[in-house]
Amino acid sequence: MIIYLPVLYKAFTKCVLNRIRTTFEEAQPVEQAGFRRSFSTIDHYHSIQRLLEVRREYQQPLTLVFIDFHRAFDSVEPQEIWESLKSQGVQPAYIALLQQCYTNCTTTITPFHKKIEIPITRGVRQGDPISPNLFSAFLESVFNKMSWQHLRGDKDDENDKAKLLPGIRINGQNLTHLRFADDIVLVASNP
Repeated sequence: MIIYLPVLYKAFTKCVLNRIRTTFEEAQPVEQAGFRRSFSTIDHYHSIQRLLEVRREYQQPLTLVFIDFHRAFDSVEPQEIWESLKSQGVQPAYIALLQQCYTNCTTTITPFHKKIEIPITRGVRQGDPISPNLFSAFLESVFNKMSWQHLRGDKDDENDKAKLLPGIRINGQNLTHLRFADDIVLVASNP
């Protein structure tokens, strides 16, 4: 849902964002290229292209799963956002401030000249300068809770047990996914 937000409110949340941007940035992994300064989703496109070329050249299997969340910004529960911010080190005073911005929110529609007020109980506000960061914080929290151990991927050559790790091994690092803001590409060496 796209919401009309007053200019003063946007200026306020922009100020809040400027104060906590460093905390947001430090909590995000390199896999997230969307909604970040000094990062570009184009880099991820080049990474995928190179991954395809190398795996094809060495005749190694590769599975890419593209996930596009339908109405991603509208689907997030506010309580999950606040817990995500807390776990990622945002100061409690800023969390409380943002919670107040999301308390008792309503929208009004006027069908047939009769105003109807509808409470808004979920989602982040599209058009709000801080919303992309709130969504990214939530998404990072989801990925931190995921267990990748049950997934199979490339062998860990540095480990004597040669256990299978999820994703693809690249220069000693394990790549399981790439994030393009609210779109995700899962990476695996086999289906």
